[in-house]
Order: sequence, then C-alpha cells, then structure tokens
Amino acid sequence: MSSLITFLEETERKISDRDLEKLKNFFHSWLNGIPFNSRFDELEPFIFMREKIKSKLKRALKTLEINGWSGFYAIIGNSGSGKTQFALWLLNNVDKNEVYTSIIDLAKINPNEVILEIKRIIRKNKEKIIGVFIDNIDSFLVEQDYLRKAHQLITNLLTIEKQIIDISRHIFFIITINQSTWIRFSNLEISGKKLSDIFQILSRISFSLHELKSVKSDITKKIAAVYYLSRESKAVKEKIRNNAKIVLSFLKKFYLSQLKSEIRLRDLVINMSSVLKTFIEHLDESMIYAQKGINTACKTILESYLTNILKDIDYGRVNEIFNISIFTNLKKAEFMERSDIIFLEIKAISSFYKEIIYIPIFLSTEILRKADIIAEVRRNYGNVIVFLPYIRDISESLFDLIKTPEVFCIKLAPWFKYACYLSPEGAFILLDSFTRINVDLRRAILYFVLRVSSKIIPHDKENLESIILIKITSILLKAYSSFYNYSDFEKLIVTEITDLLSNIGLSLSKEYISRLIDVIRNILETRNIIELVNNQYIFQIDKLSTETIFELAKTISRELAFRIKFLL
Repeated sequence: MSSLITFLEETERKISDRDLEKLKNFFHSWLNGIPFNSRFDELEPFIFMREKIKSKLKRALKTLEINGWSGFYAIIGNSGSGKTQFALWLLNNVDKNEVYTSIIDLAKINPNEVILEIKRIIRKNKEKIIGVFIDNIDSFLVEQDYLRKAHQLITNLLTIEKQIIDISRHIFFIITINQSTWIRFSNLEISGKKLSDIFQILSRISFSLHELKSVKSDITKKIAAVYYLSRESKAVKEKIRNNAKIVLSFLKKFYLSQLKSEIRLRDLVINMSSVLKTFIEHLDESMIYAQKGINTACKTILESYLTNILKDIDYGRVNEIFNISIFTNLKKAEFMERSDIIFLEIKAISSFYKEIIYIPIFLSTEILRKADIIAEVRRNYGNVIVFLPYIRDISESLFDLIKTPEVFCIKLAPWFKYACYLSPEGAFILLDSFTRINVDLRRAILYFVLRVSSKIIPHDKENLESIILIKITSILLKAYSSFYNYSDFEKLIVTEITDLLSNIGLSLSKEYISRLIDVIRNILETRNIIELVNNQYIFQIDKLSTETIFELAKTISRELAFRIKFLL
C-alpha cells in the first residue's frame, strides 16, 4: 500500500464534516497564494515542515510573554516565504480572553488611516492587551518617499505605545517585512535610535533550496491529501485512490522541476495545487482518449486547459507599463464549420481605446500542413494563434506564414506525444508543457493587443516613445515565438521604425538607421540576448522571459526615442 493511501486513511478517520469545510478553504488558499486564517493545531497534520514551524511559534510566543506583551517586533523573510501565514498562526495561538488581536493590511488601507484604526481598537477593547499585526509594510516602503512615510508611521506608533504604558496597559506591534527591505528599514533613525534597536526580530522565515528538496515527499503527500479530503465527489476520491502511485510520482517530478529555478514557496504551492487539480480532472480521460486517437485527445485536453487558465491570467504588469487592461474569454466557433477552431475574445481597455479582438485558435494537428486554411482564416480575422506540435514536419509555405505579423505560433513539441499515456512521465511532460502554454498564451494575447494599440495611438512626436515601446515589445514577443533569426528581427525593426517616422513626417538616411540598429544590437549583446557565432548573430531565446522583454523594450525605446527626438 502506497504511503499516500496510508496517510489518506489515517487522516480521513480523524476528519469531521467541519474540518472538511476548512480543508476546502485551505486548498483554495493554496491555489490562490493567499494566507489561511486559522489556528496552527486545526490543520497541523497538513502543514509543511510542521515541527520547524511549531518550534518557531513556541519561541515567538515565549518572546512576547517574556517582554510583557509590549514592544515592536518584526517577522522577516523572503517574498512568498510564508511570513503572513506565520503571523496569523501566531496571533491565533494567543489567549483571546486576555489579548485582542487586529490585522492591518497596508496593501488595502492608506498608511495615514492606520493610527485612526489603532486608536479605535484601543477605545473598544479597554480591558485587554492589544496586539496589532501590520502586514505588507513593504507596499509603501518601495515608494520614493518611503523614508518620510516610515518615519511618520513608526513615530505615531511609538507615541501610542507611550500613551498606553502611561495608563498601565499593554500593546505590541508585529510587522512582516521582506529581508531586502529590512536592510533599509532597520537603518532609519527616530529620535536618535535606529529601527533595528526599536524592533526585535521575532522570527526569520526562510527555506533553503536544500531544505525544500529534503521535504519533497512531505509537501507532495500533503498537497495530494488536502485535495483528496476536500473533494465531495466519491468518484474523484476513488480515481485518486486507484492511481495513488501515479499521482504521487507525478507530483514529485513536477516538484523537482519547479526547484530548478529560484522559486518562492508560495509560487511552488500555487503551481503544485494547480497542476494537481488539472491532472486529476484528466486522469481517466487520458485512458479513454487513447482509443479515440491522439489528435482528439490533445485537442480536448488543450481546449479544457485554455478555458481554465484564461480565467486567471494576471496582466497587472502590462497595465503598469502600457496602461492597458486586458480581459479574455474563450468562445466556441459556432458560426464556423470547423470544429478544430475556437475563438479567443480579447477586450482591451486603455486611455486610447476600448477594443474587442477576436482571434481564431487552431487546436487540431491535421490542418497544420495546409497553410492555405490558416491563410484564409487570417485574411478574414486579421489574427491567428496556432498551436504547433510537430515543428519538423511543417511545410515551407506554413513556415513562411507563421513568420507573418498576423500569426502567433505556440510550440508544443513534446507533449502531444505523451498526452494519451497514463504514466508519471507522460503526465509530467503534459503538465510541464501546460505551464509553458500559460506563459506563451499570455504573450500571444499581449502581442495582438499591442498590435491593435500601435494602430490606434496617434502617431505624433508627443507619443513617439510610447509607440516605439509598443512596437519593440511586439517585435520581441514575435521573435520569441516564430522562428525569427536575428537578421529577420533587424529587418522588421527597420521596416517598423521607417514606417513610424514616415507617419510623423520624418525620413532618416540609411546610415542613420544603421546607427539605430547598432544601438539595439549593443543593448542585446550586452544583455547576452544575442551572441556572435561564425560572424553571425543568433538569438539566445531561453534568455527572453516576459519580464526581460519588457525591460529590454523600455531600454531600447528610450534610447531610440532620445536619438530621434534629437534630430527633431
């Protein structure tokens, strides 16, 4: 009997209906990367690195007790390490008959309102010790005037503490703060004292890569168990029990793949919970699809997955850079005869426009050698996304087609081969590919939104840098997806910049355009995005993350705009 089934049986016997409801919410908090407000002992069997956390909680409570439930404390750790979760467990483990605890989230409340809120709490709880947990203090410490704001906030908190002590009452403050921010924060001075002398470090929450590797079995087993126990469907539970070895083996492979990059514990748990949910949903279906044929299987699984991820794509960074909010939806192509095409509806809102774009998505493998079908759809709709599983087998005409600006290609190479095979290896490759699809689909959506945006923004000197930023970002996104070699990339840059300048009534000599290309080349070479091999530049595609594309585009557009404006 597998260790997972043993664990399931042991815990299921102890779980009440009330606990089941808590477990549902607990798994939901994992999926969304949000802390779960509970006592530590309520979910103790399912807490990762339980003994280490329990020991830290005991030490923190002892420190508060020794200091008479007064003073200032900091919980320090890397972003996404579980600081807020630790603070919630800590506050929920104090004696609520003696201590009134309050949570103030600076991501949701203006720092200027914090003091008013604390005074209100003190007035309403005159007989109890007051414990105030201030979360997300980093949210305003990253701003330019953080020195002033931090100084003002802590000065006011010190004043409140003195007033409370003067009337023989007790109050303590706990903040959570990232390790990198703590270095700046602790060196601030108030009345001649550094904040490192005012704030006592209550706990440090961090987990090394070695530690995370060592608890692989513990974390994977507990994530699988919470998902299993929180399901109401007997069929789903039976599916997990019957395939417990496969589920656990898959999760362990996925877990180790995530540790290859510097991943935060929070993101690790989000990814693990998300892929487990998707994997379980398709577990039996993979066996059924094996009889129907691989194309049908892949198309159905992919369509289902796209429907799920489109609900959750976060474009916060896009809005910050381009002032564009993006909303997505998948629609069946009921008005088209082809069942292997679905439609992505994109609603983009910016200061310049409100636009709905419809993009046909090709899911089937059967038509990929027929470039004329994709070309026809492209002519009718202006944009096409193609999922391309077999790169080696595509025709020359299709290869030329996917390099055109209207087509965005998402490569799926390995996963089609394994989609129908119910095994840890096949499932791992399938779900690992899904993780990449999430990133690539986001790039495709952004690419088409930026294309529309570049046509609508007024092409004038005032908007010059914004238009260049949009165009450069689009070209980099396209270069990543569509087999561009570096010479293709440079030609496209020249075409786009020449057209842009023509629209604002400016013409540059070939020599000056060549200088602009040299500027771009130097930036890319300095960042190791291109490399000179046999007197020819080639892309280092693996270095082009979405964030890298954003940063490169900003740097390039700033340099080009400066040089062009100098001529104007």
